[in-house]
Amino acid sequence: MLLHQEEETKQFDELVTKCSITALVLVTFPVIYFFTFLYYTDTSSVFFVLLMYYLSLHGNHLTAALAGIVAIAVRQTNVIWVIFTAGVTALHTLQQNVGQASSGNSLGLLAELKKFCGGFVKHFLKLFKCLWPYGIVIVMFILFVMWNGGIVVGDRSQHKACLNFPQLFYLLLFTLSFSSPLLLFPSDIVDYLKSSKPVKKIYNLLGVVIIAIFIVLLVNKFTYIHEYLLADNRHYPFYVWRKLYARHWSVKYALIPLYMFAGFCIHHKLSAKQHCLWILMFYSCVALVTVPQKLLEFRYFIIPYLFFRLNIPLASYVRLVLEFLLYASVNAVTIHLFLNKPFQWKHNPEEVQRFMW
Repeated sequence: MLLHQEEETKQFDELVTKCSITALVLVTFPVIYFFTFLYYTDTSSVFFVLLMYYLSLHGNHLTAALAGIVAIAVRQTNVIWVIFTAGVTALHTLQQNVGQASSGNSLGLLAELKKFCGGFVKHFLKLFKCLWPYGIVIVMFILFVMWNGGIVVGDRSQHKACLNFPQLFYLLLFTLSFSSPLLLFPSDIVDYLKSSKPVKKIYNLLGVVIIAIFIVLLVNKFTYIHEYLLADNRHYPFYVWRKLYARHWSVKYALIPLYMFAGFCIHHKLSAKQHCLWILMFYSCVALVTVPQKLLEFRYFIIPYLFFRLNIPLASYVRLVLEFLLYASVNAVTIHLFLNKPFQWKHNPEEVQRFMW
């Protein structure tokens, strides 16, 4: 008995240590790390969204909703993460009341969705006690949109909504790049191959072909290019677009296999820890946040990336060290360029420009 308790204590201590190291590593995540030194809304937006989610997980729903109000005041699209938090709260509440049978992924997505809807009706009063603060926030936001005449606060001419579905694919590559120490070890590749059962090879191949055709159609019909992306050479997306996507019309199609691989890796990692309905809600909210954005802007990917990173299994110490080294390298390059490589625009030579995210 004593040995068993010592083993449990040791495992708990290691868990706490890994969680602490993970948090410290994520503090240096390049995009958000850089903007902690500038007067941008990203830092406060991330703080209040994550605070809201953290409080909700600990049952402090009224306080979480208040944090959600501040998050929306900072950036209006954060209302999507309020909805996500409410959805996750509902899922966790139903898992506690419906029983363990609905807490896994064994029933399949459609069966789990049906059970979720049935449980929502059956346990409506219990859910209402948890969800009413988020409901008030959402109603307040709807009233604000009606009063404001839209969601945008500021220059509406540069924030027109569109169906820019390739934003999801840019996010996939962004996530794969910064999570490469967690997703692209040789052992990961072997794990991915094992996850495809031989009996289902034909069905898997057919599914891959259908998905590829669907992505081709989305890329062909819904690729939008914001004027800022072509004109503002102070930011990484300008160079990504010019050096990669703008080189040839075929590049946006040639990257589709990489989009699909990135999506598979990300989904595989999330599925190792999260319920299928949690994943469905997460994907839906990510789409609602990113797809309407015409401008390719890496700052829009910060919260989706952090939610992904915080909701996958804890990484080994080796992976965490490699992740930190990747982040630190990108931070060093970016800060060096910002501080030591200023430049002027020809049409505005008196004003110094600096490279940034």
